[in-house]
Amino acid sequence: MDKTEAERILQKRASDFYQCFNTGPGEMVLEHLAQSFDGTCYTKGDPYDSAYKAGQRNVLVEIRRLVAAGENPGLIRLKAIQKQPE
Repeated sequence: MDKTEAERILQKRASDFYQCFNTGPGEMVLEHLAQSFDGTCYTKGDPYDSAYKAGQRNVLVEIRRLVAAGENPGLIRLKAIQKQPE
């Protein structure tokens, strides 16, 4: 898969996320996810729980990144270019 095809696939995915979360119910779901998982990841004395919470938060961060890229297609292109191996 070349860079152009990868960008097209990523842009389609970002567009899908934007359409999904840019609705009333989608915004409510995103708000619920933010309230549940957008806090601190650190759990004193428990690195496994800290890693678990970090994973949950990373899902929310990825959703937000794709929603933003669906609204602004230039964002996904920059991300796709940065991920290309040298």
